[in-house]
Amino acid sequence: MADNTVTLSRTNRSKTAWLVNLQSANASGGVELKATPGAGANLYIEGIHIHSGAAYNALMTVTIKDASATLLGPYEMNSGANVFLDFQGDPVKIIANHALNLVSDSGEICVTVWGFTI
Repeated sequence: MADNTVTLSRTNRSKTAWLVNLQSANASGGVELKATPGAGANLYIEGIHIHSGAAYNALMTVTIKDASATLLGPYEMNSGANVFLDFQGDPVKIIANHALNLVSDSGEICVTVWGFTI
């Protein structure tokens, strides 16, 4: 399976909402989920859904990072497991001008992340 990424965006007066979906057969080398927003801008994460593929038959470790540090995780998941994280009341702020990245063990994974940029 090839890596597939879909990004949707909607602009509001003060922020741009986005949703990114990644399906990957192997994200072990690290995958950029959301690109660097540009100088002075921050990404905010409102929610994440992680699903480990059914074909993976060992514990999978998944970590969400920016360019310099681990933001969330690591999460250990069995095959076919789901992790739902909801931060809509208090979104996770990523350091200005940093991208959002995913690192996992080898194995099939699907990740959906949504949030906004200011």
